[in-house]
Parts: sequence; C-alpha cells; structure tokens
Amino acid sequence: MLKVLNAGLLFAIGVVLARLLGAEQYGIYAYTLTIATFVAMPASKGWPQLLVRQVAKYKTLDEWSHLRGLIRWTRLSVFFLSMAVIGLSLLIIYGFPQFSENKYASTLSIALILVGVLPLVQINEAAIRGFSHPVSGVVSSQVIRPFLCLVLIGLAHWVISVQFNAELAMILQAGAFAGALFSSGLLLSGLMPVTVKANRALYETSPWIKSVIPLMCIGGLQVINTRVDLLMLGTIQGTMEAGIYHAVTRCSELVLFGTAAINLTFAPMVARLHANQERQLLQKLITRCTSAMLAFAVPVAVVLLLFKQQVLSLFGPGFVLGSSALVVLGLGQMIIAGLGPAGLILNMTGHERVTAFWVGITAACNLILNLILIPVLGLPGAAIATTFSMLLHNLFLVRQVSKILSLRTTVFNI
Repeated sequence: MLKVLNAGLLFAIGVVLARLLGAEQYGIYAYTLTIATFVAMPASKGWPQLLVRQVAKYKTLDEWSHLRGLIRWTRLSVFFLSMAVIGLSLLIIYGFPQFSENKYASTLSIALILVGVLPLVQINEAAIRGFSHPVSGVVSSQVIRPFLCLVLIGLAHWVISVQFNAELAMILQAGAFAGALFSSGLLLSGLMPVTVKANRALYETSPWIKSVIPLMCIGGLQVINTRVDLLMLGTIQGTMEAGIYHAVTRCSELVLFGTAAINLTFAPMVARLHANQERQLLQKLITRCTSAMLAFAVPVAVVLLLFKQQVLSLFGPGFVLGSSALVVLGLGQMIIAGLGPAGLILNMTGHERVTAFWVGITAACNLILNLILIPVLGLPGAAIATTFSMLLHNLFLVRQVSKILSLRTTVFNI
C-alpha cells in the first residue's frame, strides 16, 4: 500500500509540474535533476545497501558495538563525500563560462542541495530497514517527501500565486527533501534499540570499505543504466525532449512499483536467511517474491499500453509524442519483473563484485546504444537502448544466481 501511495504521489508531482512549467521548463527541471543524480553517486550509491546488509547481520549476531560504529561511520563518510562533490560541481559550473552562462546553470546549482541531503536520508532509512522496520524505513522518502513537495507546490501556486519556473520547482523539491531528512532522523532515533546506544562504537573500516566500493560501483552503473538515456537525450536532442521522456519514464516506473515495495522487505530477509544457511526457506521466499512482482506488474503494464496517449496527455498535449517510447519501456519493465530480484540476491549474499562486473558490461552497452539510436530515432531510440540493456543485465544476473548460489529467481523457463 505504501508503494502504491508513493507511485501515485510521484505521478501527481510529475503531472502538476509538467502542466505548470510546460515542456521546455519541465525539461530543464528533469535534465538538471538527472545531472544531480549522477553527481550524487559517490555519496548515495552503495552505502544504503551496505548498511541494510550489515545491520541485519550484526543484529542477528548481537554485535551491537560494531552496529553503532557502522552507522556513525557511514553517516560521516557520506556527509564528507557529498560536500566534496558539491564543491567540485560548483567550481565547474561557475569556473567555466560555457557552464555558468548556460540556461540551466541556476537550476543545477539549486539541485546540488539534493546531493547533500539525499544520501543522509538514505542512510537513516537503510539503518531503520536493517532493524527490521521496512515500512518506517521508507515512509520519509516515499510518502513524507513527495506529499510535502505537493503541498509546497500547492502553496506556491494557489496560495501565494508565484510564477512557476524550473528554479522554483527545484527549490520546492529541496524543501521536501529537507523535511524527509528531519523525519527519517527522528524515526531512526526512536527505533534504534537501546542496546546499540548503550555500547561503545567499534569499527571494521577495512572490510566495510572493501564491501562498499563494489556496491557503489553497482549503484553508479545502475544509475547509468536507468538515467543515461534522459541525460543523453537532453544533451543531443534538447531539454524539451528530455521533459517528454521524463514523463514517459515516470509512467513506465509504475509497472515496477510493486517490485520496489517487495524488495524493501525482501532484502534484509535474504541477508538473514543466507547468514543462517537456510537455503530451502530462501528459495521459497524468492519464488513467492518473483510471483508477487509479476502479479503487480502485468495489470499496470496492460493499462499503460492500452491507454498510453490518454495517460501521457495528463502531462500536457505535447507529451503524447512519447507514446512509442512508453510502449517499449512498459513491455521491458513487465519482463524484468518476471526475471526476479537476481541483483539484490547477489548483493545481499556477499557477491556484489559479480553484480558490479555485469552491470558494468550492460552500462557500456547502454551508452553505446544510446549514442547510436538517439540521433536516429529520438525518444523511441532512447527507450529501445535502455530496455535492451536492462533486459540483458537482468538475464546475466539470473544466470549468475543459478551458477553461484544454485537458486532460481525467474518465473520463465530459462
């Protein structure tokens, strides 16, 4: 239910902003938001996965001192990393005229606030999920943040009557992220076991670093696989096309909203069952998980495919140009749901380096295909490149789970 609410809120934000901003300004907003996502990768990728896995492990083994040290170490690490990448980004933006005089320089500068806030929200929520509170571990980012964003948009437009542009939209988004940081911090403080607070922090810095680097690479490469299409489309074709494609991806993501919700609960359970060597229970859990993912994905994909133009017209009349791209992405997402959470299983069982290798291969494939297809086909070209690469990525990981762990993730006979 929480993920359904999140999907609905994100979709509503996209529709409202697209109508208030128009395709050009919405494209600038989406394009700079994507750039900020890439900039944030060193501080936002890998750390949450490490925290969920290790918190679940330390909790199972009653190693409370190491657990406290892990939380403190990850918080400090992502804070200093985010400050470093923000400083470097501002230096590039305002140190070179070709960037500072660009039409989206001011919007991108505001978007960098998210680079400092997002990683800390993720750390708080990852720790909460590791303590076996899956709902509390996502409510700040998936409900409070988008709801607060909608409230701020409503106040700015209908109460204060401010003229909307991309810069204002990004300021409101930053305010919503700040609210999520505050709420996630309060939740973690209240849900953290007393035994953690009572013990002195101990650190296993070397193994943590060795684990987080491949997880960071995986997360960064996954961002390339899922966001490089919009970044390259905006760079090659223009920000208006980026805005239309962002609306298309927002719709296609509805297909996997059930998958994301299931994975949040599934991840710590995989780590715990694997640590206890309960292989049969783990296989049963995987089978149920994949079946549930596909059951959620199919009806949503069918609705999007049958009513693609009506759905995209909610964003504005110009957005129906993305109908072909929506068909490609919707079909691809549905198939991915049926392949199961292979990457998550590998990451939660200590095989993150395997995932990193194959994600790297498919990210390179995605980059090359986007370079070839976007100049020729535009929006559909970006969708084809990304869908093909993501299917290839998931097929590789399904085979690795079978080979390394002797576990079956997919409902398909492959």
